[in-house]
Amino acid sequence: MDHKPHRFFLDLENKQDNKIVIRDNKLLHQFLKVLRFKESDLIICLFNDHQEYLVKITKISKKQCLGEIMKKQKNKNELPFQLTLYQALPNKKDTWERVISKATELGVTTIVPVLSQRSYGKYPTSSPRLQNILKESAESAERGCLPSITSALKLSKMTFSKQHVFLADSFNKKAPLLSECLINAKNLQEIGIIIGPEGGFTKNEVNYLVNNGANTVNLGPRILRIETAVIVALGQITFFSEKIS
Repeated sequence: MDHKPHRFFLDLENKQDNKIVIRDNKLLHQFLKVLRFKESDLIICLFNDHQEYLVKITKISKKQCLGEIMKKQKNKNELPFQLTLYQALPNKKDTWERVISKATELGVTTIVPVLSQRSYGKYPTSSPRLQNILKESAESAERGCLPSITSALKLSKMTFSKQHVFLADSFNKKAPLLSECLINAKNLQEIGIIIGPEGGFTKNEVNYLVNNGANTVNLGPRILRIETAVIVALGQITFFSEKIS
């Protein structure tokens, strides 16, 4: 293959010793009709274990794809620390889907949907569609592990002890910039970032989060949409990852 091999997250049951066996109809359709794979083509298979497996297709048909593992190596694209996004549930489902996609691309380990006073979304926080979005985003970002989406958590139940957690509050202009806090941070193993809903958290919610271990930070002078705030905050954390590892 002249281009980089395509990457696919698979279930562990697809790996049998040094062989790969794929019988998923949707994936086989993609292999044959979209990507037009043939015998001897190379793909990279991922099993959510921080490793990547270079696989040569040995046989492919409408019923199954067989492959042989040629090489195994550690994936180098994961962050050197645990990164959790605490995201107040957006009002619209498509906004939540964009958050899942961008957060995955930017390296989060865990996504926690938060129920706040201004969270009015009435949709499942996880679903087969969201899992596909998560998987496709991780594949395109060349990650070695898939982030997890937890059950929705009430804000009133949130406490932080071991994690270093930043609360993005663009309405508090006196709060230090996130970038300044990251420059000064040392040896952090677990980092969390809290992003509010449309309209932000209430004053009581901010006080509760701060009293329970969150550190208020500012993302800049502009008021950002949810998905933009996610990109800005996680992008800064990713940028400073070498300094805070």
